Amino acid sequence: MSVQIEPEQFLTFQRPLTRTVEETLTIRNPYSGPIAFKVKTTAPKQYCVRPNSGIVDPESTREVLVMLQPFKVEPEQDYRCKDKFLVQTVLIPTDKQLLPVNELWSQMETGNSASIKQHKLRCAFLPVNDEGTPELVSDVPVNGASATLEPHTTTRSPPSLPAAAAAVPSTGATSQVDYNTTQNEILQMKEKLKEYEREMANIQKMKPESSTSDQIVQTQQGYPIQVLVMVAIAVFAMSYAIFGTK
Repeated sequence: MSVQIEPEQFLTFQRPLTRTVEETLTIRNPYSGPIAFKVKTTAPKQYCVRPNSGIVDPESTREVLVMLQPFKVEPEQDYRCKDKFLVQTVLIPTDKQLLPVNELWSQMETGNSASIKQHKLRCAFLPVNDEGTPELVSDVPVNGASATLEPHTTTRSPPSLPAAAAAVPSTGATSQVDYNTTQNEILQMKEKLKEYEREMANIQKMKPESSTSDQIVQTQQGYPIQVLVMVAIAVFAMSYAIFGTK
């Protein structure tokens, strides 16, 4: 039989390490007599151990709280913790069971150091929410890369506009140009029609001198009367079709 220490190999501390992280160390005494224990560490300023020494009654257990002090800055994911702990235990002789713990250890280390048992533990930092075994985070990340993997993000380009939607602004601009052009032509035709009406009124006031003069007047007008009437009808039809649908 021997004193049982749990955990056996690693004291694990789960990230984030910018806060106080606690781990429980259990010492189990299988003997029929009391044992004394003492806990040491290679980084006493980084860890707080309560209690760091004491007595474990026969066939009973004792829990030791190990607190990792907060880091100012979170260590890198691949940070290799080299901190270690040493748990010393010794079966207390009958004649020394009434001694204070400090004095007991002083006498045992001086005169009976061979009876002191030592159990070493290493420290390991676990990733956030990792409930795996400590061996997975000992020194080297799994496959040498798991601790440094970055989350994969996919950048998506904005969806392209449909061809019909993309053509809307151009179609609207073209329609506006066609509308303006048609409106200008209608105004020009209206002006020509008014001019023709004025000329016709002047001709009616004048007496026709001869068929030759009528032919001359008709030639000077530029357009036959039938053509102008048809143009006027077309103008009003176009005006109604355009402005009537707005």
